[in-house]
Amino acid sequence: MKVFSIVGIRASGKTTTIEQIIRELKRRGKTVSTIKTIFCPTFSIDDPKSNTARHKAAGASSVIAKGKTETALIIPEAIDNNKLLNLNHSDYVILEGDYEAPVPRIVCAHQPKEVEERMNDFTFAISGRLADQYDKVCNLPAFSALSQLTELVDLIEEKVYDRLPNVDSEICSACGADCVALGSAIIQGEAKRELCTLSQAAVCQLCEQAAQVKLVQGAVTASTGPCQCGCHKLAKETELKKRALAAVNLPMQLAINGEKVELSHSQEAELKQLLASFVKENVHSIKLNAGDEYE
Repeated sequence: MKVFSIVGIRASGKTTTIEQIIRELKRRGKTVSTIKTIFCPTFSIDDPKSNTARHKAAGASSVIAKGKTETALIIPEAIDNNKLLNLNHSDYVILEGDYEAPVPRIVCAHQPKEVEERMNDFTFAISGRLADQYDKVCNLPAFSALSQLTELVDLIEEKVYDRLPNVDSEICSACGADCVALGSAIIQGEAKRELCTLSQAAVCQLCEQAAQVKLVQGAVTASTGPCQCGCHKLAKETELKKRALAAVNLPMQLAINGEKVELSHSQEAELKQLLASFVKENVHSIKLNAGDEYE
């Protein structure tokens, strides 16, 4: 699977560029998926008055809306790219509007200043409205998706490499760097994709087996670092919550200004419930241990 992003200011030609690239890749026999990043904090794909919204509000962990011509999977939480990509089997995945993903990038813009503000070490081409006026911007080639589509997609096929596993250097540094540094070097022409010896399939398989991995001289062996394809994060958070909630459920005493206050069973139960709610919301920033005192 090859993944790249297309970013740019509003009305810079991003969506038109993506539409044209999808059509040309499809014409070349490739399968294509897209992931659209939406920045509106209140966005929901669902109608709040629909039955599916009521299912979600009732507590369903996921809701599937199955129609005659399309199917929608609604999950009431944000999901990182690694997990989404692990579910995908397309030849190409285009990320629209994703400024954080360490993947090859095309910038769409109206003027050169917008390119400077949005380019990074992964940027390999310029497109959108600006490409109608320039052949090169910030020393990068500019191609219009409307008049130079063949050249643009040729460059995509040349520059966009197979997806890297996206693990930290503590887990794997067989290439001499981490995945972000290697990806940047590939785009700059300073390294080859073949330097990565740990396949994404191997990472995910190890994750599914709840294994902890490290690459040592090209061999996967057990270690202290967790696999980081994305699915380990949920398990880690669940374990943290279990430990913190276990501490909350221990016998507790309440002291005000150093003086112990006797609690009834109902008061202690209510206090534990309040603490449990706090723990669930702040699991990454607090530590609860038996015998600790809290103010």
